[in-house]
Amino acid sequence: MKTDTNFQPIPVNGTNDLAKFLQRLVGPHVANTHGVLFEDLILCRGLPGSGKSAVARALAMVGYVHFEADMFFYVDGIYRYDRRWIQDAHEWCKRKTREALRRGERVVVSNTFTRLSEMAPYCVMGANAVRVLEATGHWETRNGVPEEQVQRMAARWEPLPAAMLASQASASLTHSAMEVQ
Repeated sequence: MKTDTNFQPIPVNGTNDLAKFLQRLVGPHVANTHGVLFEDLILCRGLPGSGKSAVARALAMVGYVHFEADMFFYVDGIYRYDRRWIQDAHEWCKRKTREALRRGERVVVSNTFTRLSEMAPYCVMGANAVRVLEATGHWETRNGVPEEQVQRMAARWEPLPAAMLASQASASLTHSAMEVQ
């Protein structure tokens, strides 16, 4: 697990503290003064162990509904990944996102999204505003993804187009930021 020699945990005791936490994770330009993001839909992309789920859980603390394909594989609180069901997991994630957006909820989706085409179905779901965050941390993967699988994903990674980069943020997580969870 990555460590930060300048470890200073941030206590999260409410919206203002959470705004500071989010600003530390993804930069000051993503959170407004109330700690609530403006976007209806946030897509958090990154390799396994990059911190994308941590960012999504933080956003869930300020009212975003959080979905990711991995949630499909939890049965009675136990992660039971089966690659035969990966397509169903992603379809479930898209359906849950679409349903939440139709109800007027703000949604954050954290998936690897190694290819830009994997984000496309989400970008046309009718959200008024969509933001893509890239998590770039290097942590032990939560679900035990083998390193060789992570390397295969890294090899197929497509960067965001230059036009999108100007309005997006990268989330480079440090040990001190992760302590707030």
